[in-house]
Amino acid sequence: MKLKLHLFLTAIFLAICSSCSKEDVMLYHPEPIRYWLLEHVDYPDTKAGLVNRTDVTLSYSNDDQIEIIDNLNADYIMINYKPDMIVYAKSSDYGTSIYYDSLLIKVNSNKQATSALHLTYREVENEKVRTQNDSTSFLYNADGYLIRMERFNRSGDEVPTYWENYSFVNGNLSEIISSAGYKHIYSYTDQEYEPVSSYCYEMPFNTISISNWGGCWLLTNCRFLSDYLGKKSANNVASVTIFKDVKEGSTPTKYASITYDFLYDEKDLVSSVEIKGMLEEIEIPANFATNFSYLERKIHVSEE
Repeated sequence: MKLKLHLFLTAIFLAICSSCSKEDVMLYHPEPIRYWLLEHVDYPDTKAGLVNRTDVTLSYSNDDQIEIIDNLNADYIMINYKPDMIVYAKSSDYGTSIYYDSLLIKVNSNKQATSALHLTYREVENEKVRTQNDSTSFLYNADGYLIRMERFNRSGDEVPTYWENYSFVNGNLSEIISSAGYKHIYSYTDQEYEPVSSYCYEMPFNTISISNWGGCWLLTNCRFLSDYLGKKSANNVASVTIFKDVKEGSTPTKYASITYDFLYDEKDLVSSVEIKGMLEEIEIPANFATNFSYLERKIHVSEE
C-alpha cells in the first residue's frame, strides 16, 4: 500500500515539474516582435506620359535608418547621419569625367529640414572642379507643416529660381502651387496616412511640376526626404486634380485628374497603389500601379 502511495505521489510531482518546465520555456523563449521596413518600390514599365521613375531598393543600418538608396540603373545614393545634418552622396561616371554630388540637409531639433546645400564636383585626371553650388530653404508654420520651399541657383542668392507653396486644411495638404505654373489640389480618404504613399506618382514631393523644372537633384528626389519635411497629412490621398499654366496672364488648363486605389496584403501593409484617370485627355492604362515589398525585422524580448 505504501509503495502504491509513493508511486502515486511521485507521478503527481513529475507532472507538476513537467508543467512548470513548459511554462519556464514559454517565459524565457517568447515569440519575437515582428515589424517591416519598406525595401523595394517597383514602378510601372510603361510611363503613360508621366515622368520617368526607376525602381528603388532601400538598405538599412542596424538601427533602421536608410543608409543606401539604389535607383535601378540611375543613382546609387549613400546616406550619412549627423546630429544636425543628413548627408546624401553619389558619384557618376561620364567618359573621362567623374561627378561627385552631395546634399547637405540641415535639420533642427524637431527633425525638420531647414536648408539644403547641393555641391557638385567634376574630376578629370585627378583634378576636381566645383561645377554646382545651389541651395534650398524650407519654411514651416507654427503647427509644424511645411508651407514654402525655395530653391536658389547659387548658395547665397536672395531671389529663388524655383518655389512651391503648400496649404493645409483639417490636417491634410490640400494644395501645392509652384513657380513652374502647376497647381495640385488633393482630396482625402478616411484612412490613416501611409508613409510609403510618398513614393507614388503625383503625391506631395513627387510631382510632375518639380521634375519639369530644371532637373535639380534635390527637387527630383524629395520623396526620399519626406520624413524631414514637416508634419504629415493625417489621411491617405484619394485623388488629385492638376492644373498647368497657373500664372499671371495665363489661363489655367486641367493637366490631369487622378484617383488612387490602395491595396493591402495579409499583414495590413500597403502592397500596391493603382492610379486611374486622365493625363492631358489621355486615359491612364489599366493596372498602372506602384508596388511595394518589405524587409522583415524582429525584436527579441530580453530574457530577464
